[in-house]
Amino acid sequence: LTAMLAPAAVAFGSLPPRLVPPLHLSKDFSGRANVVVGERMCIGLPAGSFVATVVGVLGVGVRLRYRLNPCKKVLIVRATAAASSPDGGAGGGMLSERQAQALREGDVGDQGGERFFPTTKSQTVEATGVELPSDPPIRIGHGYDIHKYLPRESTKEWKPYNPQPTVIGGVTFEEFPLGVVANSDGDVIYHCVTDAILGALGLPDIGQFFPDNIPKWRGANSKEFFNEAVRLMELRKYQICNVDVTVIAEKPRLAARKPEMKANVVRLGHTIPARVNIKARTHEKLDSVGECRAIECHAVVVLERGS
Repeated sequence: LTAMLAPAAVAFGSLPPRLVPPLHLSKDFSGRANVVVGERMCIGLPAGSFVATVVGVLGVGVRLRYRLNPCKKVLIVRATAAASSPDGGAGGGMLSERQAQALREGDVGDQGGERFFPTTKSQTVEATGVELPSDPPIRIGHGYDIHKYLPRESTKEWKPYNPQPTVIGGVTFEEFPLGVVANSDGDVIYHCVTDAILGALGLPDIGQFFPDNIPKWRGANSKEFFNEAVRLMELRKYQICNVDVTVIAEKPRLAARKPEMKANVVRLGHTIPARVNIKARTHEKLDSVGECRAIECHAVVVLERGS
C-alpha cells in the first residue's frame, strides 16, 4: 500500500481550525515539505514512514480517519483528540457531540441514502399493470436492537471496545454498574427508532448507513444516526405520525426516566409528545435479557406525508 502512496500526508484542512488538536512538531517533522491538495494544507510525509510519524507526533489516544484520493495519490488522515480529552464529553470511549460532528463534516449521506429514493413519482405493478404512487400518504417501519451488558469495571472483557455507561433514549444511567457493549454508545431506543424510520422510507438498515467497521463511528452519540434518519425523512416530505417503543430489560428500572426518554425522542424526531410513546417491561428472568446479560428494544414508526 505504501508503495502506491506518493506522497502520503496528514491533513488538517478538513477540520475547522478550532477542532484541530495542538501539535508539538519535531524539528525533523516540521522540516518536511508542505503539500496543498485543493483547499487542504497538508504536512508532507514519505509514504513508508507516515504511520510511525503520525503515532509519534500525535501520541496515544488519537482517533484517525483515513480516506484515499486516487487522483491525487494522497492519503488523507483526519485526527481528533480522544474522548478522554478535557472537552471529550462522556468519556469511556464515547465521542463528545463536538468531536462526532467534526468527524461527520463533509460526510453526511456518505453511504448514499438519497440514491435509494424513488426516481419516479409512480411505479407500475408488474402483475396487474396498476400504477401506484412511489410515496404513499402513510408508511410504517419497524426497528429492533439488542446489546450485550458487561460490568463496567471488567475492562478485559470489553475488548476491542471501551467500557461505557448504559445509555437509553439519550438518558445516561451512571449509577448502573453494567454498560452496553457497542461500537457506538449503544442507545437501543435511538437505534430502534432510527431503523424504523429508515425502514418506513424503504431505505437500507442502520448498519449499512453507519457500519461498525468504520473508525469514525466508534463511541459515536447515537443521536447522530437519529438526526440523519430524520433528515432523510423530511427530504422525502414525511413527518412522524406515531412512534411506539418497547424497551425490554431486567435492569435498570426505567419508569422514573421514561419522561426524559420521551422528551428526547420528541425533540430529535421533530414531533409532539402526543405522537410518541415509550414502554418498558422485563423478560421475566428468561434468556439473556431476563438474566441481565443483554438489553433489547422494539420500535414501530408511522410516517405521514405532508403537503
